[in-house]
Amino acid sequence: MTARIFSLAVASYLLMATALTPARAADMTFERALAVEKEPQNWLLHHGNYQGHRFSGLKEINTDTVKNLKLAFTVALGGFEGAGTRYKFGNLEATPIVEDGVIYVPDGWGTVSAIDVSSGKKGVFRWKFDPETNKAWAGDVACCGVNNRGVALWKDKVISISLDGRLFAINKATGEKVWERKIADPALGETLTLAPLIVRDVAIVGTAGGEFGIRGFIDGTDLNTGQHLWRTYTIPGSGEAGNETWKDGRERWKHGGGSIWETATYDPETDTFYQGIGNAGPDFDPEYRPGDNKWAASVLALNPGTGEIKWGFQYTPNDPYDFDEISEHPIIRCADLRAGEPWHAGAARGRQAVPIGIRRQELAAQRLQSATRAHLYPLDRGLRLHPDCRAEGPRRPGRPSESARALHWRSLQGSGPPPLRRSQGHRSNDGRHQGNLAARLCELCRSAGDRGQSCLPRPHRRHVQRL
Repeated sequence: MTARIFSLAVASYLLMATALTPARAADMTFERALAVEKEPQNWLLHHGNYQGHRFSGLKEINTDTVKNLKLAFTVALGGFEGAGTRYKFGNLEATPIVEDGVIYVPDGWGTVSAIDVSSGKKGVFRWKFDPETNKAWAGDVACCGVNNRGVALWKDKVISISLDGRLFAINKATGEKVWERKIADPALGETLTLAPLIVRDVAIVGTAGGEFGIRGFIDGTDLNTGQHLWRTYTIPGSGEAGNETWKDGRERWKHGGGSIWETATYDPETDTFYQGIGNAGPDFDPEYRPGDNKWAASVLALNPGTGEIKWGFQYTPNDPYDFDEISEHPIIRCADLRAGEPWHAGAARGRQAVPIGIRRQELAAQRLQSATRAHLYPLDRGLRLHPDCRAEGPRRPGRPSESARALHWRSLQGSGPPPLRRSQGHRSNDGRHQGNLAARLCELCRSAGDRGQSCLPRPHRRHVQRL
């Protein structure tokens, strides 16, 4: 007997916050999604907020109290899942959504459970929704395991996906299916594994399967009707900008990979979402696909209402290492301490680099570099570069497309703030430990501002173009 146990390591004093919330949860509106920080007892979006910070505003767990955490209860999500398949159970990779004492979490096959944990003493199933995925077939055609990374909330519904390529709207109160839509085709090696991104009334997902010769795409669904709204391919087709970077002459872009399996981040101020793109296909044989192979191993900035690509940036042209660069791109807002005006940065945590995107014409940090190589790119035109900052050459990894509204440079070696390193905190000048990227960027602002320096004093537009 195989059972899948979902362990909820929670403290009773945290669950008291959800126990005091109303019995019926409010509808999940766009306005509510923009203000999730007002509900720290809930976890309403996949990344915690649209910007991808994954930071809880709750205060009771800290360095002093964390030692008091202990297992409160467990809830078994699985059971017998043989069904003639070699996969006995689906993986548990989902980020749970928590709203007013109820956890919404799927297993790897897409079965969604609503679990009431408001008592703090046990978890009680409110309902289970089973998409009836064909486990003897879908698991074998999935490139990388039986995975599902989460659900989303929209109005009075739960929006979910299944491994075999379907999108569902589920009644949040009862678990009944309202509608479903077929998006990906497992017969072609396409599957869905990521948590949907909801912007207003649009559900945004993308297909996995880059190892199996698919042509990746990002897809938008009108949640009011359950109908197709738009589809944008991550590998440009004939006549589209970037298609010329597939130089094999045999139309191998049609099976070029560029899959999606991480939920995008969204910037409400520019109405733009930032989607990391996976590896080209085949993974480790770049001679089969000569050229840069856009937009594999890239980030795309898109309009959520139309799917239009605003700009693209490729981290690893002709990637021979399966770097992917699929990770989410957090959007970080600091203050330029010299000018007193806000500026924005978009950072991606990939296998190769720590890229930073700037949406203001002023940036107080001059020399930003790290052992893993720091990448900078602008999110708006009119950006200016310091003479010490140079664009990457044509043979260096991470060069931008001639037709992309993107710019890439790396700061030169020299004096300046300490390096920004992945997965490491930084101790500021006053001795406080800053363990997150936003705090580190603010410290870079402060360091450069104190020296009266700017990284952006002169125009440099040779590599900046709109798609």
